Parts: sequence; structure tokens; C-alpha cells
Amino acid sequence: MSQDRTMSSMSEDSQEFDLELTRTARLIRRHCDASLRFDEHFQPVRYCRSTDGRLIVPAMAAMQMAEELVLHIPDATDQSLQLLVTGEPFADQDPLGREADRWRIHFGEPDDLQWLALELDLGKRDGLVFDGEALQEPHAFPEQEPMLLRALQSEQKFIGRHVAGVLGHDPEEARPVAADQHGLTVRVRLGTVRLEFESPQHDPEPSAYLEAVRHLPETQP
Repeated sequence: MSQDRTMSSMSEDSQEFDLELTRTARLIRRHCDASLRFDEHFQPVRYCRSTDGRLIVPAMAAMQMAEELVLHIPDATDQSLQLLVTGEPFADQDPLGREADRWRIHFGEPDDLQWLALELDLGKRDGLVFDGEALQEPHAFPEQEPMLLRALQSEQKFIGRHVAGVLGHDPEEARPVAADQHGLTVRVRLGTVRLEFESPQHDPEPSAYLEAVRHLPETQP
């Protein structure tokens, strides 16, 4: 009996940890604002997720040369998610430059014209430690994303209503800029809003994806 209770407790602990992992990954998707600590300095940054799951940020030269990088989401407080990251510098003309274009689609022109692609090494939140690879979620169907974004134009009014529900007011702008297996990222005037499906959408066909969008939860997690 004692062994059965121990195994049951271990199973419950594992399920709870998996749930917290899911919540943490959702938190990364939901936010776009963060504070990047490079060595002993802090700098507010905005990030978007690349198609391979890394986080893309404009970067000052000092950030690119820093020995230690920690991303605090959404800000530098003890309650925030802390991500230990490894930064790969790149420029607009490099192969990764397409990810800089992705950032611009989300936010417009940056103040800094140098870039970092942040690989997630480790995550810490509420006393829990997560493997960075488990949090770094690649896009399941990046080749189909442009087609999906075009298809979503037919649902603009519906998407705007959901964005208004998150913001608490009608948005001046609500344009989908990312469509992945977990939901949509919508550009608004002062940042982005994330609209998440109840469960991942694995079918990238526009008709199936639009059907999932029409069934977005009224209340976003």
C-alpha cells in the first residue's frame, strides 16, 4: 500500500509539473515585453518567437558581447519567469535576417538595428526549474503561415471582438501577424495580443484552421 501511495504521489507530482510546464510555455507565447539582463545591466526589450522557437530581440552591441543573458518575462521582478538564454548575434543580411523581418511585422522598426536570437537554456518560475528545450516550441507549419494569415482576413471582425475582450476596449488596430498550432498573435497599437486555442491545432489547412479560430475560447487563459 505504501509503495502504491508513493507511486500515485509521484504520478500526481509529474502531472502537476507538466501542467506548470504548459502554463509557462503559454506565458512565453502570451507576452511580448520583457527585461533582458546582460551581465549587470537591464534593458526593456520586445520579443517575437522565431519559427524554430527562439526569441528574437533587437540588441545593443553590449548585449551581443555579454557573458550572461537572463530574460525576465514580463519584467524584472521576483515573480516573473526567468529564462537563462544563449544569444546568437545576427544582422539583417544574414540568413536569420528573415526573423528580423518577422519582428518588424509584429512591432515596426526597432531602435537598435542589431539582433539576437535567444536560445532557451533554462526556465525558472515559482520555485520550479524547466528545461529550456521543453519551453522552446518550434512552429509546427511555418510554410503554411502566410497562407493562413491571408485566410484570417475573412475573420477580421471576429478576431477584433476577441481582442477587445482581452484589452477591455475596442482596438484601433487588430491585425494577425502570426498563426501557429497554439493560436494567433495579433498586432495592436501598443504591442500584441495573444489568442490561444483550447488545444493545439495540428491541421494547417485554412478551412480547418479557420474553424479552430471560430471556436476560440471566449475567456483567454
